Amino acid sequence: MRYKEALKDLMSLTDFGTIANNNITKKRRYNLNRIINFSTIFGNPENSSPNIHIAGTKGKGSTAVFISSILKTAGYKTGLFTSPHIHKITERIQIGSKEISKNKFTNSFYKMWPEVQQYNQKNPDNQITLFEFLTVLAFYIFDKENTDINVIEVGLGGKLDSTNILTP
Repeated sequence: MRYKEALKDLMSLTDFGTIANNNITKKRRYNLNRIINFSTIFGNPENSSPNIHIAGTKGKGSTAVFISSILKTAGYKTGLFTSPHIHKITERIQIGSKEISKNKFTNSFYKMWPEVQQYNQKNPDNQITLFEFLTVLAFYIFDKENTDINVIEVGLGGKLDSTNILTP
């Protein structure tokens, strides 16, 4: 099944949430330039719809789900991006309060994957991370689905969080 292959490919990306000191992290540049450049390849899909950016120390996920639900009830087509997932990766990206299908995830993933591979080959010491890829993937899907408004939960937070490609 292509979905399982997509997950295997996804998990080949660097995940700062699960690695400690190694050569990759010692050489890596910590800034938003990597995700900004990567998103540009896809036409900056984060700018295709208004976004509500949820940050803080407690209750981000619940707040994001509540806001998305309120907007959906008001008649808006919503996109929701949260992390982490509980059971499966598709939970992180929702359209109208429904997680995306494995098929939509896989098709969108493989439309973007060649660009990830090319980018990472050209930048071996500054490769796209798992969360950066998922962030741009979510915006890519929201753009293709023509959402009216998106609710975005920060990842690890802080000024270098990938979701900070959003501009106020």
